[in-house]
Amino acid sequence: LIRINGELAGQTPAQNLCRYAAERRICLEFLPICPAVNGYYLPLTRIVDFGGEQPQISENDGTLQLYLLPENACTICIRPPRIPLPCIPCCIASSSFSVGNHAYTAEIYQDQTINFALCDSSGNTLLACILSEDSLSAPRLFVRRIGNRPFLFAEGKEAEHLLLFCADLSTRSFVFLEHCLSYQILENGIELSFSCGCSAFCLRCLRTEFSQERPLSFRLHQLNPNPDGLALCIALIEAVRYRDAEGALGLLAPSLREQLSFEDLCEFLGDVQGIYQNLCSDTRIAVIFPIAPNLNRIRFFQFQLQQGKIANLEEQ
Repeated sequence: LIRINGELAGQTPAQNLCRYAAERRICLEFLPICPAVNGYYLPLTRIVDFGGEQPQISENDGTLQLYLLPENACTICIRPPRIPLPCIPCCIASSSFSVGNHAYTAEIYQDQTINFALCDSSGNTLLACILSEDSLSAPRLFVRRIGNRPFLFAEGKEAEHLLLFCADLSTRSFVFLEHCLSYQILENGIELSFSCGCSAFCLRCLRTEFSQERPLSFRLHQLNPNPDGLALCIALIEAVRYRDAEGALGLLAPSLREQLSFEDLCEFLGDVQGIYQNLCSDTRIAVIFPIAPNLNRIRFFQFQLQQGKIANLEEQ
């Protein structure tokens, strides 16, 4: 249940939970009436103040995400805290192996969360981390060499993604934890595919240097030879977001490509944070732009298509 200033506002999930708030300062309450998946939601209370230059959230810890819309409207997304169900710790995948003169044991185990641990032959823990707070199916562990260096991988299936964890056995250190669509291990690196908000396209990333400090480079990849208009528009926004010039320009009609450079496109769209899917329709895309931590603005862009390409776009 959702309450605003002490009055019942509605129940989630709902098709439309819209309420007019006359006050500039509101008290928002989330009252759980049913359990979460694999756990229990906790009650949540936050104050949102719309009286200043920009809204302020009390205890701005990420449980509320604000999206400012035109005409003084605002969408508030609630991510309530959750405690997992109690369970008996159990190992769901394990592997014992040797690299050079060193013997290791790796485990994926469930203890309220899904966890990973790497131990030496004496049982000392060398590396441990939480893999997921949700359930994980078909977990497995395996070792691969990339560029003559041994890497340990942990894999498992989540609801819509594939979880992939990587550790460098030569330094016994964490490398990455990704939620991807698929991956391919190559001789000199690993290629990962990520969702970009539509099934006709994906984002691909080739990691050849396993450094946490090095920024990743993403490239747009088309999966469907005949994407619909919504997919084309989403793909262009994502290509600009990840600064893929070739992918973005390839979606434009020749007439528009002659008028716009990729730099012009980036300047026009600005610092894109993502796409608000629930407010998109056909060729009208709701684009998210960050303002402050957990505070965003949504701007709408209208696209015009011509023979399967984007012929024009303008902000509404």
